[in-house]
Amino acid sequence: MGVLAHRAQVERRLNKNLPDPPPLSAELPKDRINILLVTARPYEQDIHFRSISRPLVELIQKGQLPVHVDLLRPPTFDQLRKHLAAHSHFYHLRLKKNVGPLLDRSIESLTLAIEIFNRPSEIARTHAVLILLQHSFELLLKALILKKTGRVHESDGRFSYSFARCLTIATEELKALTPDERSTLAILDAQRDQAAHYYAEVSEDLLYIHAQSAVTLYDKFLRKSFSVSLGSRMPTRILPVSSQPPPGSALCSRSPPVRARNLKCFRG
Repeated sequence: MGVLAHRAQVERRLNKNLPDPPPLSAELPKDRINILLVTARPYEQDIHFRSISRPLVELIQKGQLPVHVDLLRPPTFDQLRKHLAAHSHFYHLRLKKNVGPLLDRSIESLTLAIEIFNRPSEIARTHAVLILLQHSFELLLKALILKKTGRVHESDGRFSYSFARCLTIATEELKALTPDERSTLAILDAQRDQAAHYYAEVSEDLLYIHAQSAVTLYDKFLRKSFSVSLGSRMPTRILPVSSQPPPGSALCSRSPPVRARNLKCFRG
């Protein structure tokens, strides 16, 4: 692995829909660049930490560059937080959490929930829709929390925040959800628990309400928190098509209109 690490080329793709990070602080020093070097090597057979830091130090010395380097010891999250807190406006950092993977997986879960909702087969349909809808919102909330606070894991680092805690942070701290929206997601979470740990008896009308309200709220939240529309990440089709129309839905209009006996088209 040591040889591979030195020879392998790694490319990282950031989500192009994410906004640019904020500008650097005006209080940073202008006469030199301050670097905090964190080389955490937890494995016995891993590359020695000097293999990472030496090329940087040698480059600075050879070029007589105006750069100051500190090596974090021990290289832990707690020590990193303490060190940065004690050296405010000292390091040239542009911290931008990569929330792209969370957003991508969140939208994938929502897309799959819509796909399963609209498939003809009833096999595990209700359970899958509820579980995937809840999962899409959990990752969406964690993406926002990571973006705003820089963390989505408990203090011991073992587990990420529960859905209930995500709702609390998003509602009370970040003001990203209204109390009514929080209640809607809490109900969805309760239905998901029932589906995941036992079984859920949900009528077709109620399942439609869950699905439709989830898609509407998801798009609103995505636009407000990430300046991204759901329509830019999935096809803007009109769904569902069924032999029995969901209650309270308005027929979609088309030019020319589409009509068929016992077959209705609804805006989804």
